[in-house]
Amino acid sequence: MQIVKGLNAIPAGRQPRVLTIGSFDGVHLGHRSLIGQVVAAAQKVGARSAVLSFDPHPAEVLRPEIKLARLFSVEDMAAQLGAIGVDDLILEPFTLALAQLSAREFVQKILASIDLKVLFVGYDFAFGKDRQGGYAELKKMGVEFGFDVQQVEPAKFDGQVISSSRIRKLIEVGDVTSAQKLLGRAYYLEGQVVSGDGRGRALGFATANLKCQTVLKPLPGVYITKFQLMGGRVENANLGLDSPMQVSVTNIGFKPTFYENHELTIETHVLDAEQNFVGKKVRVELLQRLRDELKFESAHELIKQIESDVRQTRKFFRQ
Repeated sequence: MQIVKGLNAIPAGRQPRVLTIGSFDGVHLGHRSLIGQVVAAAQKVGARSAVLSFDPHPAEVLRPEIKLARLFSVEDMAAQLGAIGVDDLILEPFTLALAQLSAREFVQKILASIDLKVLFVGYDFAFGKDRQGGYAELKKMGVEFGFDVQQVEPAKFDGQVISSSRIRKLIEVGDVTSAQKLLGRAYYLEGQVVSGDGRGRALGFATANLKCQTVLKPLPGVYITKFQLMGGRVENANLGLDSPMQVSVTNIGFKPTFYENHELTIETHVLDAEQNFVGKKVRVELLQRLRDELKFESAHELIKQIESDVRQTRKFFRQ
């Protein structure tokens, strides 16, 4: 897949394209339904399939007060789109000046760089200043400028529309199991392992302490997880093998048993693995929330609870 930093950077040649436009944060099952139709239509007419997205996310520019955290990184979006079969990802820098363009001006900006054959849009798509450019307006401009417009019905799960905002709310309340059903894959956190205070090892449960990229953090608590060492494999002495993905249990929280007002930490205990992960880039997939983070009266009580968490994690993977 070709990644282009903005419409103005598209190579000359005016190759025909079938396009869709959106933020596509998460590339969830609803997005995949839409983009799959773009890829199929492009193959049918001998054009390149293209996705026009924005970096930063429009909400970060238009509503900075809400401090939006993306579901996944832009790099993840690119990887997912490439796997679906998209030919071109156009990452248009989103600015206040771009937001002031009318729908017609934005279409003209697209047409100045792209030989547009078909534009696919979602059921609620609108763009341009004050979101004035909806499906009806696009159809009129398509007739005028010579491109077709196709509107795609929303994908649903349990009778409700699949959306990034719905997934974000599920993650915020810790329901990563339901979020996975809408994403079509597990929600994950990714970053570098940094040195911690050593308490986990002292308790008999060494942890990898994740310094996470700026994405949405789930509700604090204890989660059943999978741990992946990016670009490497985890040594598993107990099983006599190594693997790119390992069973693990993760605590997201503030260590209330030992601290008052501690900063949020993400600590993963990788079952049956003894190696030191400090300095490594890792990914932690969150599969199920086990419980709230609790404050214990003693380290002994905490150890007993962690042992229970580990047993439940093993049982989850056996089933």
